[in-house]
Amino acid sequence: MRPLPYLCLLLTVACASTGKKGASPDTESVIPKDKWENVEDWKVSDPHEKRIKSKGYILSEMDGMVTAWNNLLLGARKGADQQKFRVLDEKISHRAAKDLRLFLEELETGPTRNRQVSAMALGFSRSKRAEAPLLAALEDSQTTVRANAAFALGLLRMSDTPLGGLITMLKAQEANERGSASWAISELVKAGADGTLALEPARHGLFDTEPSVQVHCILILARLGDNQSMGDMGLMLRSERLLVLRAASRAITKLGLADPHSKGRAARILTAALLENKEGPRRSNLLRDLQLLSKSNYGDEDEAWIKWANRLPQS
Repeated sequence: MRPLPYLCLLLTVACASTGKKGASPDTESVIPKDKWENVEDWKVSDPHEKRIKSKGYILSEMDGMVTAWNNLLLGARKGADQQKFRVLDEKISHRAAKDLRLFLEELETGPTRNRQVSAMALGFSRSKRAEAPLLAALEDSQTTVRANAAFALGLLRMSDTPLGGLITMLKAQEANERGSASWAISELVKAGADGTLALEPARHGLFDTEPSVQVHCILILARLGDNQSMGDMGLMLRSERLLVLRAASRAITKLGLADPHSKGRAARILTAALLENKEGPRRSNLLRDLQLLSKSNYGDEDEAWIKWANRLPQS
């Protein structure tokens, strides 16, 4: 099964389901909850699959499954929900691969709605054949299709995917495009893609107006081992968004652990942030990462952490 994204912020805009009349397509699941009661009996392949299904049926079914996948991704906390997510993820991949030709054709020639659904489906297909059409769809006339194509490339996670189109999308006016592109680049770099060209755009992305883009750019820079961005990441520790702080704190810790020459700087940046956060989840996250960086526990008092950080050499 594919790894979960660090943030579950993108698919609320990446998936657009019809749902019920008047309902929000971003929040209402197309598949009713009662369909999940016997998830352990829900096989990836369906004995009724051999019957002929119309194009509209296949697209509607895929749309519903991806919307349900999104809802579970956003809300899965318990083991049962995670099990449902795994089953559904495999089922979507199975269907996407089975109807690959249809989704390829619809992405290229179908109306906007069909292109939108097909782009997401191709991301689940795990097929090399999906890569080139998705790259081409980054220049689609519709922002929802472009965003879905970018996200789908991240789902494919093919290390030879060229990043040029995604990097260009980081400058897009629409937040959903920037969010999808930044997440996809992060996933592709993690998979082994050459992220050299993404380095400078990701540095600029730290100061994007969208928290999801900030987080994904933090991940990109951490995965590229960009110690020069550590100071700017330190500024992210003052973000009002806890998720941004958590990502920056963990990235600074990762960079400090990876490079002994940067450990002292990382420790002092985290300690300075600790002094500004006297209680609550922000402080807890900083303490956790300081413990990881130091490989010790100096307790909850600021003074002990300051002494430890100041003992480390300057970078």
